Amino acid sequence: MMKYLFALLLVISFAFNQALSSSQNIFEDHKLQTYSPLKAGVKDLLFDIRMDGLLDSVKKTTSLTSLEDLYFRVYWAYPGQYRIDVEGLPKGFKMLRKNLKSTIKPIVDIIFSDDFVRQFERVPFIKNSNKKRTYVKKKQAGEVSNISVEFNKRGILKTINSSSPYSKFETTFNHKLRSWSKGKYVMDKITIAEMTNGLVSTKVFDVERELQTGVGLPKKVTIEQSLKRKEKVINSTTQNFHFTNFHVNTGKAISIMKGNKR
Repeated sequence: MMKYLFALLLVISFAFNQALSSSQNIFEDHKLQTYSPLKAGVKDLLFDIRMDGLLDSVKKTTSLTSLEDLYFRVYWAYPGQYRIDVEGLPKGFKMLRKNLKSTIKPIVDIIFSDDFVRQFERVPFIKNSNKKRTYVKKKQAGEVSNISVEFNKRGILKTINSSSPYSKFETTFNHKLRSWSKGKYVMDKITIAEMTNGLVSTKVFDVERELQTGVGLPKKVTIEQSLKRKEKVINSTTQNFHFTNFHVNTGKAISIMKGNKR
């Protein structure tokens, strides 16, 4: 499961580690036109995430049959420091706690990272002469993997493609204007597809946002995952994550992360 959740982050990390220098900033239009909590002025954020079915699942698969509540509390501070606590578990259960946190971390990374393009800006891209608004990573000697990025007509990031001799990833971004986004385009969906050995694994992150203290923040994230072979669905799952109890720029998050009492 986590393999596909981290697919996008692995692509970004690979590109960053292989980077030399960039001949041009092809992401400037994207950065100027897109919305993020950081651009809206968020410096300190505390919130809860509740996952549908989590409590029942843990009660059925562990000895914790008397649990009454189970959710995540997230502390986030500029420029990207954060902590995830699992609320409701008794002391101990370190492995369970670790596994639960690993489920939430990719969602926090995707929703609250300032900009997906930051780690691409040092990557040497060259224009693809065969396709409009598309750039490919300049390959180094002996490199067998490929990375390309495609923009829409407005210059906003549309697709990241990466491939190796064994698999292919395609990550697609959807953006739309919202009434509160002040003319900026808001990312509301990410689709990650992996193609390997005749199998297609697809994971869709669908993000609903609403205003919290003047900032557009997640209200609900739905993750739909499917596995197909020759267009036939082998398996599919849906997970819903609800965001509540926001504290925006109150200083609580950084204070608690520094060790102060709640």
